[in-house]
Parts: sequence; C-alpha cells; structure tokens
Amino acid sequence: MFTSTIFAGIHSSSFLGKVLMVMGLTVGAVCALVAAYYIIRVIANWRVFKKAGEPGWKSLIPIYNRYIVYKIAWRPGIFWLNLLLSFVSAFCYNYGLPDDNRVFIEISAALMAVALAIGVVATYKLSRAFGHGVPFTLGLLFLNPLFILILGLGPSEYRDAASKGQENKEI
Repeated sequence: MFTSTIFAGIHSSSFLGKVLMVMGLTVGAVCALVAAYYIIRVIANWRVFKKAGEPGWKSLIPIYNRYIVYKIAWRPGIFWLNLLLSFVSAFCYNYGLPDDNRVFIEISAALMAVALAIGVVATYKLSRAFGHGVPFTLGLLFLNPLFILILGLGPSEYRDAASKGQENKEI
C-alpha cells in the first residue's frame, strides 16, 4: 500500500489522503486536457496561417493569433473594434453590478450582442476565405477545434484579397 504522506500528518491510506489524491489526479487530468486542447489549436492555427501566407509562429500568441485570424478573414480594424466592444461591455457590466444599475447592465448586454455578431460574421468570412459556406461556418462556430483542424489539415486553399473583396459584396 502507498504509505507516503501527502501533507504532514495525512497519509494516503486515510480517507482524507485518498480524497486529496483523487482531487490531485483530477486537477492533473484537467490540466493535461487543457494542454492537449491548446496544442491541437496551435497546430491547426499554424497550418491555417501558413495556408494564408502568415508565419505559423503567430498562432502561439493568444490574443495576437485572433488578430491574425481577423486579418486573414476580414480586416484587422474589425478585431480592434470587437476587442473594444468586449472591454467596454465588461466595464459597463462590472460598473452596473454593485448598485444594481440596470442601465449599465443593459448597455453591457447590447454591446456584447454586437461583439458576438461581429465574431459570427468574422467566422463566416474565415470560412469564405477558404472557399466554404454557411454549413462550414456553423461547424466553426459549434465544433471549432475539429473544423479548424479540417481547415488547416484539409484540402482547403486560401483565397487572396481579390476574392475577399468579391465575397464582401455578397453580404
């Protein structure tokens, strides 16, 4: 039987020791899953970036990689607008909570709805930039890791800026 101590005075053979061991294993498993998820995302984004003519290392930097996705799919200025809307929305929500100020909470909800809509359109434009349509966009929205892998590792080819200009007229 495993008899080393987890903490001073708590042996792994005691009930508390077993609970702590299970909790530790659970936290370790969750950390391993998060790390695997991030590695898969980096690999998929790396391939998408390479297809679009961007250096793959840009997929390693969390916020910057979203900026590059907006650059590939739409316009980088839209990324900054979406980021600003999200920050202002969070500020309004947090400012409105202590006093239960409904106006700030409603402004926050409206701004977040606009930011969400911009994100959905950006996802559609990413799908169109690689020659896909609405069904693929829905896949990117609801099963993102899988569809980013399909986009990066599959036969999809990036269309240049001229096709993005034609695609903008469709919406």
